[in-house]
Amino acid sequence: MKPEKLVIIGNGVATMRLLQALEGQQQFQVTVLSADNIAHYNRVMLSPLLAGETTLADISFDDPAWYQRESVDIRLGHKVDRIDTDNKTVSCENGFSCSYDRLIIASGAYSTGPQIPGLEHHNVRYFRDVEDVTAMRNVALKNQRCVVIGAGLLGVEAASGLAKQGAKVSLVHRSNTIMNRQIDGRAAQLLSTALMNRGICLYTGAEFSPKHISGTDSATGVILENGEELPADLVIFATGIRPNTDLAKEAGVLTERGICVNEYMETSIEHVYALGESCEFNGNTYGLVAPILQQAKILAKRLLGDAIAYEDANFTTKLKVSGMDVHSMGEFSDDVITKISNDPTANTSANSKQAEAITYEDPSNSVYRKIVLQNNRIIGAVLYGDVSDSQWYFDLMNSNTDITELRSGLALGSAFCIDNSRAA
Repeated sequence: MKPEKLVIIGNGVATMRLLQALEGQQQFQVTVLSADNIAHYNRVMLSPLLAGETTLADISFDDPAWYQRESVDIRLGHKVDRIDTDNKTVSCENGFSCSYDRLIIASGAYSTGPQIPGLEHHNVRYFRDVEDVTAMRNVALKNQRCVVIGAGLLGVEAASGLAKQGAKVSLVHRSNTIMNRQIDGRAAQLLSTALMNRGICLYTGAEFSPKHISGTDSATGVILENGEELPADLVIFATGIRPNTDLAKEAGVLTERGICVNEYMETSIEHVYALGESCEFNGNTYGLVAPILQQAKILAKRLLGDAIAYEDANFTTKLKVSGMDVHSMGEFSDDVITKISNDPTANTSANSKQAEAITYEDPSNSVYRKIVLQNNRIIGAVLYGDVSDSQWYFDLMNSNTDITELRSGLALGSAFCIDNSRAA
């Protein structure tokens, strides 16, 4: 039987995991169209690459023998500019075109940022790919000045990596606390202190929001809302991403914030699928790797005839900065606790209890833990400094385990809990 033609747009982590999940299959002849001119690399590891803790070779996969054995034709420098779903063809800017029986759109996402004057300067970049890392390291190794805008997960990693390589770093964040979507206020205070101890200057709050980038052809600084100017030889935006839906939308595929998919990663058009940062499921889009890897697994099974449904699940957010371990999971913010506690339906039954937080802190060792409970079950946690029990808390949360017997030692960790082996 002649293999079906499976075409994949994009060559990021979603595509690589999908290909690995399809390893050994004989059903498809696979073509991967990549806009990049270099082989697949793990973008998740860009922060350690910037910090000099790994190399491009270590985070890349370029094995011609493996691709040949798996009937995968990788075409680098092939940026897709049109999908014709009526005739089932895909066309590239360089003139290449091919037909497909099944099409997967894994086109990733665009970096986003505030629309302020000066974005056109050549030394204004987004922390998104290897070229960005190269530019950042060139500045850092010359001990030059860099302004990082956005102190979410990626911004903190960028600032830390730049500082480690020798740059003079200013980190700007419009919220009053850094990583405000990923950790709670106390963990943010501890992390801020650690960053400042590494020589990073922090500017947090609305008055420090960037207003425009100074300079003519090259950026020379960032002007803040309060009028202050931060000198800069390089400006890095780490302020979020937007799903790349352009190709799909032009092809008539249903899109909202992302490319809309069902629980099998199928789009609105038959035999066209989407996954990764470009897709949207039940109103959710994806910027972290854990759900994307699960989507790739689900889609591989679907392609091979096994209908297993994708479901959004809990996952752990991890800061990838050497010497600063921070993990978070589930619902942990003070706002969430207050919201649940103030829910008028919270006490309508004897089994319903308000949310509460159990915390532990060892200031001398910079260790902080916050475990959020409802009905004696973990619904979220933040760990700073010592994250050795992260997986244990995650398993307790996912299994909806009653922690009543573990309560007295819960925030201290698994070693302090009674019969923790049974509970975990």
